[in-house]
Amino acid sequence: MPRYDDKDDDADLDIRRRSRSGNSGGSDNDLAGSDIALAIICSGIGCIMGIVYAIQGKPKGGKMIGLSFLFIVIWNIIAFVIRSAG
Repeated sequence: MPRYDDKDDDADLDIRRRSRSGNSGGSDNDLAGSDIALAIICSGIGCIMGIVYAIQGKPKGGKMIGLSFLFIVIWNIIAFVIRSAG
């Protein structure tokens, strides 16, 4: 029968080590499909999410901010063309 060990190992206390079950398989460098859809459809919210990612230190934050700004410009051009045609 194993004895109870009340001593903590250094490996037990290492909070920097990530567990394998916590990794969803995605990369923080690449935008997921939901990130791209958010940046295209809801550009303002996508920009805010990109800022949150950038503050967290994730490389995809800058990509999401850029994509959101690009689609903000595109949506404004489309709205201008529709308004000026009427």
